[in-house]
Amino acid sequence: MKLLKISLISFLAVFSLVLSPAVFAEEVAQPEIKSFQASFVKISDLELISQKGNEFKISFILRGGDKAESGIKYGISLFDKDETKKLDEFVYPEIITVEKGSEVKREITYKAPSSLEEGDYVLRVSISNNKAFILGISRILNINIPSSLKTAEIMTESCYLYETADKEKVKTLDLRGTMYSENPLSLFCNIKNLTKDELIVSPVYEIYQNSLYGEKVGESQKFEEITLLPDEERSVSWPMPISQTLTPQVV
Repeated sequence: MKLLKISLISFLAVFSLVLSPAVFAEEVAQPEIKSFQASFVKISDLELISQKGNEFKISFILRGGDKAESGIKYGISLFDKDETKKLDEFVYPEIITVEKGSEVKREITYKAPSSLEEGDYVLRVSISNNKAFILGISRILNINIPSSLKTAEIMTESCYLYETADKEKVKTLDLRGTMYSENPLSLFCNIKNLTKDELIVSPVYEIYQNSLYGEKVGESQKFEEITLLPDEERSVSWPMPISQTLTPQVV
């Protein structure tokens, strides 16, 4: 029987879990709201350069406006063909400055999750600052993902949070919004082996300030390896890190 060893770090882009320490509400003065232009940088000329299986080489241009802007990060999001559901998101680590009236061209490589079914999908490039403020979104880029080698999949629709001390693992929170808790929480998910081989999977998580576009906090952390039999579906749980700052963090 063939034994494969893979990493599941790519599952981190499928959903974002926002962590914050427990806080107590207090009355504060409402700040004055002023209008402003979010960004002078525009995304243009989004093109597919080449494709090999579920790996895509893509180019685009960031065009500067009437003022220079710094601290910009870019990422790519994958949607179903009708854009009703975001299926994946990856943020590139580069931080760039776009000068006034300038053009910055980038060529990036994006690998779509191998668990996706063959068919038509949509890609968009977005830019953001490290405060999780989206500065711009590109037009759509239509792609087709062929049948590919399947590995393992975290079934994100099954995932929820529960208090770690709860032996019954009763759902406390879903994965939307900001998590405030005074008690340690764990993440429950179903994971499925999509192959006819035995797999060893190595789940990995990373923490970012504010959003996936924010600054990475520390190094990537690994959970214990999991061995899955052919076609096996199993429930797993992982303890979630506790934020040590008032700044929201994304896992």
